[in-house]
Amino acid sequence: LGQVVIARELGVTFDVAAPVFCANRATLTWLRGLGAGRVYLPAELLGNDAERIAELAAEPGVLGPVDADRPELMVCEHCLLTAEGVCATDATGQVHCRDCSRRQQTRYLVERDGMRLPIAIDACGRTRIFLS
Repeated sequence: LGQVVIARELGVTFDVAAPVFCANRATLTWLRGLGAGRVYLPAELLGNDAERIAELAAEPGVLGPVDADRPELMVCEHCLLTAEGVCATDATGQVHCRDCSRRQQTRYLVERDGMRLPIAIDACGRTRIFLS
């Protein structure tokens, strides 16, 4: 939510998705009042509250979960790709996560039992971990 302040200062709309949880009309109204454009419903609602999903989804700009088949388990504020080595830098020595070629490749965290959890690195270097 700290990024909401930055978006408001810049006067731009922003999207709301996990880990911010929007599960009712009051929260949706509050997020819209802050300047949210699109709001993604949390995957947790899919299995247990069809009526609430239908009510919220009827609102303009409300979308389903980013990946309903693979719920997001966790968001790490740091890029897990750094475990593979240092980040690439530009001519000035700055790292630009949005341009990282490693982000475009499929990666997994492998649990002890062999289960592979897909990960996605966003343009800000956050790691999103999904169910397999």
